[in-house]
Amino acid sequence: MIEKIEAEANQDYLTGLFNRRYLFREGELLLGQACQNNTPISVAIIDIDYFKRLNDGYGHDCGDAVLKIFSGYLVEKCADSMIARIGGEEFCLLMPGVEASKCNELLESIRTDMRDLPMSWHNELINVTFSAGVTDRIAVSLSTMISNADVELYRAKEFGRDRIQVAA
Repeated sequence: MIEKIEAEANQDYLTGLFNRRYLFREGELLLGQACQNNTPISVAIIDIDYFKRLNDGYGHDCGDAVLKIFSGYLVEKCADSMIARIGGEEFCLLMPGVEASKCNELLESIRTDMRDLPMSWHNELINVTFSAGVTDRIAVSLSTMISNADVELYRAKEFGRDRIQVAA
């Protein structure tokens, strides 16, 4: 019973990914280890493009299905990373030992796969894209690194979405 309560406290109910609370608690430890060992850690903020439009046009059941499929794909492709759902259609990816350039390569692969493999919803094909911001600049806190990645996410959106922006 305690394990079940703990899992529910740390996981997103819809996707099974870690939640924001778990991300900040355990992510700070990962950042501390990266600092102590002088190793890189990449932080990516990922946002499904035009998700509100998807929910409005196809319904929340479709939106939930997209979130589950997308989450499963992230878990499959980023098995060595910490992945958390931190908002409605927003995810955070922590990649210990990985520089931003490698994180970008992996996310580009996922981005093109998602874009090129439309999902079917009630016999209609739906294209799902995402935008992401990535940084590996070590900061004083995980919150600061996430904010820096979020700035890059907004730059990706400004440049037209369906793209990844890496901090220079």
